[in-house]
Amino acid sequence: MNKLKLLDLPYQIDYLEPAISSQQLSIHHDKHHANYVAKANELMEQLAESDERPGLDFGGVYKKLAFNVSGDYLHNLYWESLGKEGTVTSEIEKILATGFKNFRAFVSQMKQTALSIEGSGWAALSYNGTNQSLTLLQIQNHSLNIIPEARILLVLDMWEHAYYLDYKNDKEKYFDNAFNIINWQKVLERYKAVMAVESV
Repeated sequence: MNKLKLLDLPYQIDYLEPAISSQQLSIHHDKHHANYVAKANELMEQLAESDERPGLDFGGVYKKLAFNVSGDYLHNLYWESLGKEGTVTSEIEKILATGFKNFRAFVSQMKQTALSIEGSGWAALSYNGTNQSLTLLQIQNHSLNIIPEARILLVLDMWEHAYYLDYKNDKEKYFDNAFNIINWQKVLERYKAVMAVESV
């Protein structure tokens, strides 16, 4: 059985300050994200030993496994989506203009997508291979039962544990500050990787 491994952050713990404090980032990565990885490995072990576990609730285990594996996947995308080195270039603006009126319209719609999530979830920019267009998504909890062929280019964690230490219940302020440290170079790399696959 291949276990999941908690990946290291792609930067130092204080790199995202002041938008995201080192304390907030440490708890988010080392506690919350780590818990999803540990729980996923525990559930995979239960499945691997299912012959020795009569009466195992396969449906319940697979549901929890999907939740925790998706949590790990989305968090890894989120960490890489943040970084001060990213700048909005004319190339990025041109790409976003294919799905939105302009960059300002994209930011406005992304913000509305994020702030209108009911409960816990994620706001994501994706490329929808079904109709070859950019699409915004609301991902409830960690449920990746989303639009088929939607490949995530940018994701923001809108769970309370992503911002409560720094922003309390002010999700809008968290969004604004987090959006100022988007690693647009990484978003561009993901877009180009998707386009390379689409062109084959």
